[in-house]
Amino acid sequence: ALASEPDILLLDEPVAGMHPREIGDMTMLIEQIRAAGITVLLVEHHVDLVMHLSDRVTVLDGGRVISEGIPAEVRADANVIAAYLGEETRTTPARTSPEQPLVANAPARERAPILTVRGLQVEYGAARVLHGIDLDVCEGEIVALIGSNGAGKTTSLKTVSGVSELLKSVHGEVTFLGERVERRPAHRIA
Repeated sequence: ALASEPDILLLDEPVAGMHPREIGDMTMLIEQIRAAGITVLLVEHHVDLVMHLSDRVTVLDGGRVISEGIPAEVRADANVIAAYLGEETRTTPARTSPEQPLVANAPARERAPILTVRGLQVEYGAARVLHGIDLDVCEGEIVALIGSNGAGKTTSLKTVSGVSELLKSVHGEVTFLGERVERRPAHRIA
């Protein structure tokens, strides 16, 4: 993946099934990739790794964003705790329409986004699996998507990268380096 000198690297659960020592090695490798100026979008279940590496974290639950922000804010968010521990009470109201935002806009960051996702919705047949995902990934930043199995993390990454078989059922915009890329095949995006 690094041989083509990418501007952004998309990683889907790179430490799944690894021994703790291997996770440490992968963590150092991702830090080196970032130090080389490559932006990283990370999908991962390993929360400690996510909180250590990431500048920004977006948490999905059932295809909806339930929290977004810096790692410390997300870790303390009652919605994230409820989603991971199975509690019934959440502070975020139920979404009534795709236009209703789930989280307040994140504060402006110093760097311009290299990747922007707006209103991303994806259906598997009649079932909507992503419900209006918004995401910015700035140059040189590590951004992570976390959530339980079936939350929509991999579907988000596959859709952004163009490898999804669902490209006919994608709504929303994906902009990479200022150019719209949604519905393009993966080889064109690369």
